[in-house]
Amino acid sequence: MTVAVVGAGITGLSAAYFLERLSPTPERILLIEKAKTVGGLIETFRWENFLLEKGPEALISYKKSGIQLCKDLGLEPSLFESNPENNRTFMVKNGKLFPLPYGILSPLRQPKLRLAATFAFTPLLSLKAKIRMALELLVPPKDTPGDESIRHFVSRRMGKDFFETLVEPLLSGVYGKNPGDLSAGMVLKELVSAEERYGGITKALLHSKALTGPRKSIFVSLKEGLGQLTRRLAESLTSTKIFLNCEVTAIQKNGQGWHLMGSDGLNENVDAIVMACPAFAASRLIQPFDEVLAGHLGGIEYSSATIFTYAFNREDVGHALNGYGFLIPPEENIPIHACTWTSSKWDHRAPPGKVIIRAYAPMLVTDEATQQIILNYLRSLLSIKNGPLFEEVYPLPYSMPFYRVGHSERLLKIKKNLSNHPGLFLAGAAYEGVGISDCIDSARRASEETQKYLH
Repeated sequence: MTVAVVGAGITGLSAAYFLERLSPTPERILLIEKAKTVGGLIETFRWENFLLEKGPEALISYKKSGIQLCKDLGLEPSLFESNPENNRTFMVKNGKLFPLPYGILSPLRQPKLRLAATFAFTPLLSLKAKIRMALELLVPPKDTPGDESIRHFVSRRMGKDFFETLVEPLLSGVYGKNPGDLSAGMVLKELVSAEERYGGITKALLHSKALTGPRKSIFVSLKEGLGQLTRRLAESLTSTKIFLNCEVTAIQKNGQGWHLMGSDGLNENVDAIVMACPAFAASRLIQPFDEVLAGHLGGIEYSSATIFTYAFNREDVGHALNGYGFLIPPEENIPIHACTWTSSKWDHRAPPGKVIIRAYAPMLVTDEATQQIILNYLRSLLSIKNGPLFEEVYPLPYSMPFYRVGHSERLLKIKKNLSNHPGLFLAGAAYEGVGISDCIDSARRASEETQKYLH
């Protein structure tokens, strides 16, 4: 039996890994990647004595799949949490930095008294907004079926000010522009479920068991960066042939199986295909034999981003950098929406006397004028005198799936149409979660479905 996995990012690598370990007999697995390296958006590199990430920099601790995979690969000794001493994030307001309240999007995981205190005393919310937030207890649950936007869900339960001041900037740092248009049912599953089960977020909080204990970081990484995970995955594959610089240009049904064609002479007959590429790429390949399925996949939107990485001498930065970074609300009218003080968040990322600062723009930034605006803004906000010692710009075009309202209904249509094509499977961030662990979960499900089909 031969299985082709299209795409060698974290999803494709994980799919090949699971396929090898789930099979009762050795499979012939083809892992096909159009880039020159595996890993997709995950890429770690060194500059002098700095350890830098081009894309994602962390696993989420309460999503267990990523951490478990690291353990299965023998990487448990390299796992470590973000620096607990700096476990805080700031928000820009009127050109100044204020601590962001804890637990905005995960209140059910926080100690209750600490959660209440941090929201009661934050200067980011007006007294009116705090009163409206407290009245969430009295807000009835939604009585109409169907999905709703995050803007509508949060504003309905916590108030418009709460959404615009706290939630919108926080999600902008992940999903890019207009995060209020995202599906609440897909992005805020825990809070939507809390309303459905208990009638509200506060009522769910009263039933939660997060009563005491230290506040732990939700961020986990590897000592050699997340590239250590993708490298180890690739090294662990024993019955997988990896094709690099090879783009799949067409897939066709071939009797009970499939035929793949691509660059670099790719011409293979396979029994099953796991499409671990972006939804828009899968759509183009599927369109010749199923326009309806291709249309559903092509309808999944993606946003672009740009990561700016800077290194400075510590003595040239006036700010204490005593946190993980800061968020920037839209009203500040600045091209970047978030900034991470990487060397404060993670130990061993910068040599002594040096710091790393990463900024995130929810768009592609290629012109030097905008890049200079961003650097000048950081210099002003953080009182930076000289430098940077190092500056790198990483464009990430169409890198983040954007789950609009109705995404769950779209997934049902995709699954229904996909059932017409036995041996074809989908996996990746486009479907049921954009995080690394979500991609690993998606790869596992696709691998299990593939093995069930084959055997």
